[in-house]
Amino acid sequence: MNREQMARLPQYARQEIERLRRDLADARERLGVGPEGSNTFAEPYSDTPRPLGTDTTVQFTTRDGTKFRVRVEGDTLDVNADSYVAIEPRASNDFRVGARRP
Repeated sequence: MNREQMARLPQYARQEIERLRRDLADARERLGVGPEGSNTFAEPYSDTPRPLGTDTTVQFTTRDGTKFRVRVEGDTLDVNADSYVAIEPRASNDFRVGARRP
């Protein structure tokens, strides 16, 4: 909504919109605050990555129901699944991890 549109609104509506904008800004700020020293983040490419803590185990479930668990262990990632794990190299700094049923 631009300034002209805002100016045409009744005062109570302008105040409510401003309150909602402040609440949204506050919520975004709180999303970015988490455990100090966190090394695990949700949505790392967003404007407000969410810290999840230190060495937190994160579980992912694929469409077929396979569960992958990932966590930081020192300088490495520990990845395990409830099925066989297949690693597909894609580049020197990129790979995919998938599940393969026996």
